Amino acid sequence: MSTALTLQSFAGKDIKESYLPDLVAGQSLLSAAMIEPANEDLATPTTVAKKVEGGWSLSGVKHCVPLANRAKRILLTAISDEGLIVLLVDPTAQGVTLNRQQVTTTESQFEMILEDVFASELVADNESAATLAQWMFETTAAAYSAMANGLCDKMMRMTASYTSERHQFGVPVATFQAVGHRAADCFIDVECLRLTSQQAISLLDQSRDASEAVLIAKIWTGDVTHRVSQASQHLHGGIGVDRDYQFPPLSLLPFPHQHPFFWRHEAPSANLCA
Repeated sequence: MSTALTLQSFAGKDIKESYLPDLVAGQSLLSAAMIEPANEDLATPTTVAKKVEGGWSLSGVKHCVPLANRAKRILLTAISDEGLIVLLVDPTAQGVTLNRQQVTTTESQFEMILEDVFASELVADNESAATLAQWMFETTAAAYSAMANGLCDKMMRMTASYTSERHQFGVPVATFQAVGHRAADCFIDVECLRLTSQQAISLLDQSRDASEAVLIAKIWTGDVTHRVSQASQHLHGGIGVDRDYQFPPLSLLPFPHQHPFFWRHEAPSANLCA
């Protein structure tokens, strides 16, 4: 999504026609390299692009690149002598090394090492590259928030169902005040995350300034996924870690608070739903 929507909104006609039809048809994959070691800012990459005949030579390291081993092209930002540029890179090109990374979500993500890698497909440069980088960050963060909201909602409902069916001392454990209060806190968290993520998505859809709304959704995503997954696991008790039960793999998915993309909390009004 990060790559396809960005190309649709910013790329030239030739690049769109080269990659988007096959992507829509399910015949190819596109990915994006949005994170570098100790750097999640797309507009200030440490990856360097040197101008060469016919294109650019790229050197640097990217982290957590989804499906890099299967992608036809990978979208990334780099800094050149003329400023910020955005390029498409072939992950099979000479000089590209892909190292699989282990992540809690079990997703297929890779470290991408670039050593004098040739790239010629320019998507944006200078001011348009900065605009693209900001838009790409905001749409990706909003999408993560929406996904996390759905997962947290599912975990909460599974927990409510389980505690209503499991009996202790002759009554459902959901009737215990401590259990009910903790589940209610999960409900409040899920609804706050729903509100903040929908606000960010709505503003982006209207092409309005969504910078603050996205950061608010981002910080709520990191906090809510942690609290809801932890509470749901706790209220399930031992069955919550049984791999034959559907909850353990589900509880691993909504952990963007462990992902570098959600490390930096910078929303000035992050407690609007508190």
